[in-house]
Amino acid sequence: MGAAVHEDQRISLAGAWGRLFEFGVFQATWTFDEVAVRLGGTLFRLFDPMGTFAEPVADTRPPDGSFRKDAGDVRVSTIIRLTGADARYPAALRFGTRLPTTDNREGLGRDQADFFTTLAVRIPDGRWDISLEAGLGVNGTRDIEHEQIDPILFGAHVSYDAGPVRPFLELTGQHDPRIAEERRGNENIGEARLGMRTGGRRWVK
Repeated sequence: MGAAVHEDQRISLAGAWGRLFEFGVFQATWTFDEVAVRLGGTLFRLFDPMGTFAEPVADTRPPDGSFRKDAGDVRVSTIIRLTGADARYPAALRFGTRLPTTDNREGLGRDQADFFTTLAVRIPDGRWDISLEAGLGVNGTRDIEHEQIDPILFGAHVSYDAGPVRPFLELTGQHDPRIAEERRGNENIGEARLGMRTGGRRWVK
């Protein structure tokens, strides 16, 4: 459970940029032998507008200087371990959905359901721990002429066990190579996160 503040954040559907606050960013996982069920998302988002970069899409309220408030995304996924518990390079299949929990009028997210499936492999090497993940998504859009896109999903995680702390680098994103024009709310995106984790069974990241 946590919170986040994003500076200079673009809100694509509203055509605005500013400061985005996220409260109740959560993730919980229930494990049953080779299968795990994961629930994650953001309970509440608050957007402080500072400017615009495009006209809002249809049915999204135009910028008027006021805050935008809405529920965040909720994702439900299943993770199936494909290798034995003692495998040198563990592999897993993940699939799930992003639920349509947002309000199109506020423009902080798409009130559309998405489906995703990825294949992941973990490569432990001494103090280093590397995970790679790739797959496909089926995303709903706000464009009535193109109601679906099918992006490639990718992610990577690299961490180093330095004793009391574990610094890490994460990469994640999506890319649809089959479209000439990006769909608002479904742009090709990539993100890098640099961080640190400390603790054992109870930890802070």
